[in-house]
Parts: sequence; C-alpha cells; structure tokens
Amino acid sequence: MPRSLKGLLVADWESVSSNEKLLTLPPVRSSVQDIFLEYIEFQSLVAKRVQRKHIVRGLVAYFNASLGTALLYPVERSQYNHLLAKHPGKQPAELYGAEHLLRLFGTCPFAFAFFFGPLNQSPSFSLPVSLCLSLS
Repeated sequence: MPRSLKGLLVADWESVSSNEKLLTLPPVRSSVQDIFLEYIEFQSLVAKRVQRKHIVRGLVAYFNASLGTALLYPVERSQYNHLLAKHPGKQPAELYGAEHLLRLFGTCPFAFAFFFGPLNQSPSFSLPVSLCLSLS
C-alpha cells in the first residue's frame, strides 16, 4: 500500500482512537457500496466487468461481515449499533464510506491489489484513489 494511503490510515486511527472523534455517518460523500458500483461501471470490457462484478460482490459481502468485528475501533462500536438500528434493512457498505473501505484495504492486501492494481503498475481504477486521498 502506498505511503500516502498508509498515512491516511494512521491519521484515521489517531483521530478515532486517541481523540475519540467519530466520523459522520452515513458519509456525505460516496458510501463503500457507491465506490464499488462506480468501479464496476468504469470497467470497459464486458468480460472483465462480469468477472470483476462477482469479485466486487464478494468484497462488499466481506466488508459487511467484517466491519463490526474487525474494522471498527472500540470507540466506534456504539455508533455502529445505533446506526444499524436507525437504518434497518441497510447494510454497512451502504452506511460507511471511504475511510472504512481504506481500513479494509489495510487488512486485506488482496482487496487492495484487486482494486488498485499492482504497485509497480498504474492503478486499474483511479477514482477511489482520489476519494481516499481527498479524505480529511
């Protein structure tokens, strides 16, 4: 993972864990699901799109399953429970944004490599990189 994205993960951890600043949810910008849907739409080759669509569905499912147990900091757990109660029928990928998607990439190198491509090549999709880099 590039240093700039690692730096965002560290800043996110410090903000949430040390300063107990919770993110505003649902996100004002794109949700995790929106980011993945934009990714699928961006793909130009139909064969690639179908294959990647299945992988993206799996990544969204993995995000939904792992957010509450592996991607949240302890101080965020009550916000998570409140948010899911407030929005019944919605999945975490519909309620959480790029900051939490970046945490998934930090814990799952496969997801990062799939989404951004190998580090020695140009990214396969630059829009989510822009979203992540524009995080404050």
